[in-house]
Amino acid sequence: MAVADELRRLYVDEQKSLPQVAAAVGWPISRVRSRLIEAGVPMRARGDGVRLRRDVLGQHLKGKRRFFTKEWCQNISAARLRWSAENAVGHRVTQAGYLEFTTGPHKGRLVHDVMMEVRIGRRLMPGETVHFIDDHRQNNDPDNHELLMRADHMRLHRLKEIQSGKIRKRDRYGRFT
Repeated sequence: MAVADELRRLYVDEQKSLPQVAAAVGWPISRVRSRLIEAGVPMRARGDGVRLRRDVLGQHLKGKRRFFTKEWCQNISAARLRWSAENAVGHRVTQAGYLEFTTGPHKGRLVHDVMMEVRIGRRLMPGETVHFIDDHRQNNDPDNHELLMRADHMRLHRLKEIQSGKIRKRDRYGRFT
């Protein structure tokens, strides 16, 4: 009966959980539970177990404001910056299929626009757009880019549609349907 007394002492007197008792005696949790039941020890309800482990489960901090020292905040910030520098890809594919910078000085700008600006030595003017010669939006080879005015770009694509036999119909307001 020495084993049952030891289990009772850990579970009842020290109010350890079943996993903690199992770890202390080196048994599986199911064996500890069955030995306690055989010894006539009533099992705790889930609510009792949660209340006993309240400080461990972390619910005692819910709704309470945590205060961090300035040094702690700097450590958190430095760790996040380090993580992002190690894990950031630097670009993403937009919903329209273009590549967009996600880090650095050009964050949020399209890759082909920045490449064209470097090539011509200035920012794109309003109304200017970059055309992909091979029509593949992720092919950012400089030889695949052509600088056009927006109207010329639209005209070029309508001409390509007509040549390919794809005729788009317009509604009574002139919009493509």
